[in-house]
Amino acid sequence: MRKSYSREELYQSMLGLASLCEITDVDKEIIKKCLSFERKDFEDSVQYESALLHQVDVIVTRNVKDFRDFAENVQTPADFLESILV
Repeated sequence: MRKSYSREELYQSMLGLASLCEITDVDKEIIKKCLSFERKDFEDSVQYESALLHQVDVIVTRNVKDFRDFAENVQTPADFLESILV
């Protein structure tokens, strides 16, 4: 997205998304839990465990394939938008 939009446009889009979606926090306990799992991708693990703790309905990411091993509620941005606009 950085190549297609100006910095200001990106920040405005992110502010719009932040008003529509829940943004979860990450604390020391989530980090320690993820370290113990030793999953392939640490950052994905942190996102998933934070979402699980906060009982979010769906994780929206362009990187769906890396979540397949441990998460069911993952959608691409396009799939998510399609599901809420129907």
